[in-house]
Amino acid sequence: MLNFTLDYIILLDRDLKFLQMNDNLLNIMNLQRKDIIGRSIEDFSSQIFQIPEIIINAQKALDGKESTTESNLTIEDKERYLSIKHIPTTFDDGEPGVTLIIEDITERKKSEKKMKQAVKEWEVTFNSVSDMISILDKDFTIIRANKSFAKLFHCKPEDCVGKKCYDLLHGTNKTHSPCPYKQVQSTKESVTVEFFEPHIGRKLEISASPIFNDDGEISGSVHIMKDITEHAEKE
Repeated sequence: MLNFTLDYIILLDRDLKFLQMNDNLLNIMNLQRKDIIGRSIEDFSSQIFQIPEIIINAQKALDGKESTTESNLTIEDKERYLSIKHIPTTFDDGEPGVTLIIEDITERKKSEKKMKQAVKEWEVTFNSVSDMISILDKDFTIIRANKSFAKLFHCKPEDCVGKKCYDLLHGTNKTHSPCPYKQVQSTKESVTVEFFEPHIGRKLEISASPIFNDDGEISGSVHIMKDITEHAEKE
């Protein structure tokens, strides 16, 4: 059963000596099972067993405390990230022990790193454009706003989050006519409207586009707003 997984699995007795392990562990350590059974985990210089948390948490597991930690190390000249789970174990003879499940999470960590970088780049772009952009949920609540949008209301983007769009833009407690979002909810298509807003004294062009959930229902909207006051005055 221990070999039906890509993880490294180790069974330790109460003295933290090896009782059993799967082939994946033997392969990465380049050892035979007979070379490791009965020996203490502290006897091995393998990088995996040099991780301080391995022995510390194994001792805690003997006292009944389960834990999971993450660590990174270099294996065969490659940086690897490992998730190490320590599980308190009672064997058939009633003796306590520890099961170690070591999972290679390198690819997941790489994906997370790429995702964080993508989010960072998106944030930079989101806050660099001159257009005023806000993202609303289905109840007209602002869940994201860029710096240009917040600047119009003399606040920070995070101060806009949680507020109703009509509260900020119109100073009211209900939607305004013409409301581009209500049109989006009705037609499920993008719309663009222009109007003068006396609450802020500006003429605006607002384009609203729907955000759909997996069921094809509208879960929110992206609003791109332009201040066209000067252009309108010239006309």
